[in-house]
Amino acid sequence: MEFHVLKPKHLLFLPLFLLSLSACTERIAIETAGGGGRLIIYGYITNESAEHAIRITRSSGYFAQTRPEGVSGALVTVRSDTDTFAFTESDTEPGLYRTAPGTAGTEGSNYTLHVSLDFDGDGQAEEFEASSRLPLAARLDSIGVGQSPVFDEFMEIRFYGRLPDNAENYLSIHAYINNTALNDSLPDFTVVGGKYLVQKELNGLPCFYLNQEEGGKLSWGDYVSLRVDVLTKEYTDFLDNAASEAQGSIPLFSNPPANVETNIRSLSNPSRIPVSGFFSAFSSSRAGVYYYGND
Repeated sequence: MEFHVLKPKHLLFLPLFLLSLSACTERIAIETAGGGGRLIIYGYITNESAEHAIRITRSSGYFAQTRPEGVSGALVTVRSDTDTFAFTESDTEPGLYRTAPGTAGTEGSNYTLHVSLDFDGDGQAEEFEASSRLPLAARLDSIGVGQSPVFDEFMEIRFYGRLPDNAENYLSIHAYINNTALNDSLPDFTVVGGKYLVQKELNGLPCFYLNQEEGGKLSWGDYVSLRVDVLTKEYTDFLDNAASEAQGSIPLFSNPPANVETNIRSLSNPSRIPVSGFFSAFSSSRAGVYYYGND
């Protein structure tokens, strides 16, 4: 076995080197100029009869402690071959634009979002568009709740129904207990699909797990419900990329964060008004059951 001995000159150099590091304590303040902010447009329309929303904001600085500023005064519409949905800005929340209650998209239809606004304040309106197809919905006949045969501390929610035959079948699964969402934040979204969903008829497929030792613990009589969204591949990729960027880079010195790819396009000068965000159409199905022990 070979041993390497640190020579005295190295021992002398090491504390001097460490002392030089500890002596570098002068603070350097770097002033950075704030930009004008980036235009962010985000929203979607579904097959559910509801009040749909599009949110338009101006991005904040990286270290900002406030929410992005809402952008008012936009003209917002969503059109298909047969329908036109007008969006009205909220009286209490600038930048939030809503349809009338009871608005619903049609499965299989293509929808185009159009936004017109003077973002840079030069007196001329800029135009923006994005398009998406609303996929066919999954048929969610019922759900079941029972003990997982694999994980002792988990209950599982089971899917009974059928996937559409001619859809990409990217599914986003959302679970609720007594109408309170369990995974409503982006990092908690459960999206499955593509090559993993070959079978169309699903007879008790476990699709969500409830940890009985943490949040999600069930009590007798709780109402458990499931929402299954069928997404396009483009929207699935957007959610995946957004979640990755929100999580941050590991290790520390990996590539810097980048703007998530958008489907919002400028009909004016694209380089003059930078824009981010996404517009999508997707279909939703819901079912629920009261919990009175294992099914």
